[in-house]
Amino acid sequence: MAGHNGIDIAMAEGTPILAALEGVVFQVKDDPRGYGKHVQLVSDRIRGGLYISTIYGHCNDIIVTPGARVV
Repeated sequence: MAGHNGIDIAMAEGTPILAALEGVVFQVKDDPRGYGKHVQLVSDRIRGGLYISTIYGHCNDIIVTPGARVV
């Protein structure tokens, strides 16, 4: 999809980020041309055998590592 295809939720600096769904940290990355410091999660299997991937971008600090389980 061209352009911006996400939802921005602005919060005060230092506000903890809560995962939208339970799952596993797939990727932790720092990309100065995109989301900056960001975390990609893959959900547990949901209805119909599907998975959902979510990205949490523009983070100041990241305290999870790939493979970590989030609930």
